[in-house]
Amino acid sequence: MPVRKMLRGFLGSWASSGLIFLVYEEDGFLHGRIEVLKDAIYLMDEDTKRVGQIRLDDKNPDAVMKVRPLVGIEMFSDYRYKGGQCRGIYMTQNLAILMKVR
Repeated sequence: MPVRKMLRGFLGSWASSGLIFLVYEEDGFLHGRIEVLKDAIYLMDEDTKRVGQIRLDDKNPDAVMKVRPLVGIEMFSDYRYKGGQCRGIYMTQNLAILMKVR
């Protein structure tokens, strides 16, 4: 089966209890980014100084990345299908349970 045909099953929107994630192909590689986040803003019980502000990637160890909004973050890139396996993915704990949105 051609690689492109095998990858089609990965493409599209995927959901967990807290987010919607888009998997798309670009230049022969799969990429994935957060499209919708259930709690896209900080809530009162989390951080009273940031209530209502857009949730940031503040747990990222890279100081430059800590200030970017979580919605729109590319969670994996250059993900390719090779030798019967997908390789090159970076995923966080939040993406452990996903189901395809049809």
